[in-house]
Amino acid sequence: MAGELQLEVVVASMIARAAQAMHDVVQEEVLPITQDLCPKDTGELVATGRVTDPDAMGTVTISYGNVDDKTGIYAIVQHERMDLNHPNGGQAKYVEQPLNEAAPTLVARIGERMRGM
Repeated sequence: MAGELQLEVVVASMIARAAQAMHDVVQEEVLPITQDLCPKDTGELVATGRVTDPDAMGTVTISYGNVDDKTGIYAIVQHERMDLNHPNGGQAKYVEQPLNEAAPTLVARIGERMRGM
């Protein structure tokens, strides 16, 4: 019984460390790329980019826009509409593309970060 409890504590600690490592890697390595690719009509949208803290399941999210104002819907439209023109820079899929490109090496980078914790 005591050994099982110790194992649960160790596993819970590892999950928390992995979630924090994922947050740090995404914030430091992926978010800046999304900001570079984010449409820059006024600069208001790019300023809303953020990475959430890990939730209870260890999930982190990159998000743009605020639910309290017009930037929330604007962020979704700019991200999803492939037919929009971005004369001041940026593109559609400004979050999805960097995440897809980072995915093949993300687990290894999270592991490296965990070893340094």
